[in-house]
Amino acid sequence: MSKIIPGLLAAFILMWASPAWCAEGFYLAEQPPLETLQKEFGFSPDIQLQHAVQSATLQINHGGTGVFVSPDGLILTNHHVALSLIQQLSSPERDLMTDGYAGFEELKTDATARVLLEMTDVTDQVMAGVLPEMSPSDAERARLTRRSEIEKAHEQSGVHCEVIPFFQDSIYFLMKYKEYTDIRLVCAPEYAVAFFGEEHDNFTYPRFNLDFTLLRAYEGGKPVHSPGYLSPAANGYKEKQPAFVCGFPGETHRAETVSQLTFIRNVLLPMEIRFQQGKLDVLKAYAKTGTEQARQAKMPLFYIGNSLKSMAGGLTGLDSELLRRQEKRERALKYQVLASPESVNEYGDPWTAMEHAQIRHGALFERSLLVNLGNYTIGELAVMLVLYGSEREKPDAERLPEYRESRLDQIRHRILSSQPMHLNMEKRLLQYQLEQALTFLSPEDPFIRMTLENHDISAVVETCLEGTGLFDLEIRRALLNNGKSAVENSQDPLLVLAKRVAPIYREMEMVIEKEVHAVEAAAGITLARIRQNLSDDIVPPDANGTLRFSYGSIRGYNWGESQVPNHTTLYGLFDRAYSFGNTGAYALPERYLRRREVLHLATPLNFVLTADIAGGSSGSPVINTDGKLLGLIFDGNIQFLACGYAYTEFRARAVAVDIRAILHVLSAVYRRPDLVREITAARVTGQ
Repeated sequence: MSKIIPGLLAAFILMWASPAWCAEGFYLAEQPPLETLQKEFGFSPDIQLQHAVQSATLQINHGGTGVFVSPDGLILTNHHVALSLIQQLSSPERDLMTDGYAGFEELKTDATARVLLEMTDVTDQVMAGVLPEMSPSDAERARLTRRSEIEKAHEQSGVHCEVIPFFQDSIYFLMKYKEYTDIRLVCAPEYAVAFFGEEHDNFTYPRFNLDFTLLRAYEGGKPVHSPGYLSPAANGYKEKQPAFVCGFPGETHRAETVSQLTFIRNVLLPMEIRFQQGKLDVLKAYAKTGTEQARQAKMPLFYIGNSLKSMAGGLTGLDSELLRRQEKRERALKYQVLASPESVNEYGDPWTAMEHAQIRHGALFERSLLVNLGNYTIGELAVMLVLYGSEREKPDAERLPEYRESRLDQIRHRILSSQPMHLNMEKRLLQYQLEQALTFLSPEDPFIRMTLENHDISAVVETCLEGTGLFDLEIRRALLNNGKSAVENSQDPLLVLAKRVAPIYREMEMVIEKEVHAVEAAAGITLARIRQNLSDDIVPPDANGTLRFSYGSIRGYNWGESQVPNHTTLYGLFDRAYSFGNTGAYALPERYLRRREVLHLATPLNFVLTADIAGGSSGSPVINTDGKLLGLIFDGNIQFLACGYAYTEFRARAVAVDIRAILHVLSAVYRRPDLVREITAARVTGQ
């Protein structure tokens, strides 16, 4: 594991290691806060244990997290991380979402997984192409060019390389991943017990969810030899016991300026919530039209509902008091810079530059939501097909971010996904997307003119979706493999529409890249230097979808006059079901009712800890000081939702499913003692 730490990064690590931050922070996987852990818990993981945990932890589908739990490629993750795979394998005749899966055939999916092999600092190489006189957009283009060159120089078969910015674009690491492209479903519980309580209980605690799924990685038609794997803890946990989380948290915003947080509060979140709520309403209405329609809509309803509740909680967390605290910190730092002519000469005024970028983003943001054919829809796949060919002809630094060389495999994976798409549901989603555009954009907007061409929305939707062949995976594959000319010459009505829309979408996105993101990157780099040189108030590193380590303790909390326990049990699962008449969101699957007598109901089910998590942490292993598996992160409580902007351990908690409950139901309910034996025979190891 390569660890090359430059002066700036070394300085940050020393300051982040301060115990003043308590359990806050997503530490680089290869740089856990060893001194802090020793001081707080009398424990410091050795390098062998660090590497063993790192090599056991996987990123699933570039999103959630999973962990190897046997030497033969067995992966444990959350049910909701694997939800799209389970839906992909489902049909009206075999509904794995409703019925679960515990068969002995391991079902092939189109999922991918990857393990971090090493990370190497390449900041000097990336920054070498940036000249002082460059504009923010030219400097960003120079950095992107260098990143692409580094990635190409290190690419090798079976290993994916990507240069990732950290710490407000001030430090860059080359990340090397071992990729697994043959992932199979081994066992999954029913949706009703994995997401027990559904949206009513989501982001709450106490919880009673068996949110787990087992997958297996294959290579050459055989189970892989796991590079590392974790075995379950034998004795569980106690109150205030230290616990650690290793995973791929997605995104936090704690280092951002007041103007950035104000934009998120006043513009981004309200608009996203309005748009997604409308989409949720469309899908709920569709789900009510029949049993099969309800099955088709279950997965998008889960993801959108989950996102909405998360955004609403984040919006509540971005209250005036949080912004006042941030403003006080920012004002003190500004004073140090602006009070000194030498500092002004060296750093300028990055806060004003950031504020101007947010004003510009505010003017562009609503239109950026609307000038496309939807997200995770057949319309989006059509636009992807168009852009895949045209973007590849451009230098990497001039492409849309998602079409840069290091990310093209993700685009191909999306286009070639076997995830089923349903004509009538897609019609409603495209109708909604175009209605929103017509409502909030000018009739003279190029997107409206090029999309509708003087036709009404229903006619456009009907023509494009009834006549398209893109629902057929093999047609999409042929278009992708035959290159740009195949797409250009196609008369498929949805592709014809996408060819009119794609340039408008691209122009919008590139304006945001140049006038917002490039300015933010330049200002962020300066702010990182200011914090390093002038401030002791260092903001811990924000999550960015890369492997991180966080720590905390198993701990209940007080809620008003009531005490909230650190764990729940299977007793509570049945009690909650019976308290609601075993109906609706609280109805247990039939096999749980049949097997109730053989269940040990005192088995711990869910538990809470103070470790820092974020979206993407789902499926992350929770481990004890011996490197043994205690459970999997699957959620946070309602107080956690504000932690994307400011961490607190007062009541905010990560919520995990206990490995003991998983093992117990695998044997007692799903009758797979073979899987229990495979998992419990494992031990911590690494290569």
